[in-house]
Amino acid sequence: MTEVVRDQFEETARVCEMAGWRHTVLHEPDRILAANLAFLRNARHSRSHPDPVMSEQIGNVFSGGRTLGEGREMVNRRFPALAMPFIKHLIWHRRLSVDPTERLDFDTVATTVPQLEENRCCA
Repeated sequence: MTEVVRDQFEETARVCEMAGWRHTVLHEPDRILAANLAFLRNARHSRSHPDPVMSEQIGNVFSGGRTLGEGREMVNRRFPALAMPFIKHLIWHRRLSVDPTERLDFDTVATTVPQLEENRCCA
């Protein structure tokens, strides 16, 4: 938003408040957030949920923090691309932590999030 647009919204909000109304501005999501959601969205479904052995392996690989590119190589050395849906699924369900303000790519550092037994993913 430009400064002129922001000023107009502030003036509109002020006038609305005088009338006892509420004024809310809805706009497009942050571009980085939108790109991150697009990167993760296909892996959010249960079909991308890793089995318990794979889930534990991914948790161990990312326990100290590791880039997504390096982690996928460690999870599946022969076919690293096959590990990505599982990794992305665990990011979506907050089992792996990333910085949401930075664009997700293979250089993004992810860290395992400790989970309670009853705090299960989607499986």
